[in-house]
Amino acid sequence: MSSPTALSSRSVAITGAGGGLGRGIALGLASKGYAVFGTAISEAEIQELKNASNGRARLMICDMTKPLERNPTPNWMRSASRLSVSTDATSPPPFFEEEIPMLILVDHNDSRAVRNKDNVLALYDLMINQKKSEEATAKFLCPDYIQHNPLIADGSVALGQYFAQVTREHERARVVVHKIIAVGDYVFAHVNFLNLVTDNPTDTGIAGVDIYRFDNEGKAVEHWDTLQLVGHPANSAPWIAPNIPRANPQGMF
Repeated sequence: MSSPTALSSRSVAITGAGGGLGRGIALGLASKGYAVFGTAISEAEIQELKNASNGRARLMICDMTKPLERNPTPNWMRSASRLSVSTDATSPPPFFEEEIPMLILVDHNDSRAVRNKDNVLALYDLMINQKKSEEATAKFLCPDYIQHNPLIADGSVALGQYFAQVTREHERARVVVHKIIAVGDYVFAHVNFLNLVTDNPTDTGIAGVDIYRFDNEGKAVEHWDTLQLVGHPANSAPWIAPNIPRANPQGMF
């Protein structure tokens, strides 16, 4: 009999599975029968997740703050690209100008989730990067779109008009997608909105987590978000107070 972590079509690879969002995703998928492969930064995290997942999670240590030679990649990790269900650190499309590769988590056997993920990426590109905001919202949103952001009215037209004004006023406006997760009717995207409120070429942007709910036709029907200004090491939290130094070496993405 094969072990619960044998590579199969119900396997998934997750980076940063030892804590936070990565741990939650790992445990959630393990509970649904997936064999989870991934990375953590300590033996304690590895053992804790192994116990919590009843042996369905197999992790390796990978600390990005340490030299590469201290983080060897085992054979099972190199095999992750062949899985039909995976978190793919793929090269971003040309319109995402960013060094960090986009992380995608979607069950490729779930055609609805794949379609919805593709529609969110297309929405961002057309609405902000190509500056065809009203065309984008008419194409990818239902007319009675429910909006939870307090600055924007309900409806696809309102969102199109909002970003049409933003992109008219700020030629450099663009969005970079860093992570996207699609499950059933929901899509979660971790993004950086750049030059939405300033034309400064060194703008560090606004970090956002967008949550979309889709209908049967693949149109977004509801949206939630949370937004946070992106600082830099010497001024890491400008929304709280100026010049607060960063307390850890990680960036926001």
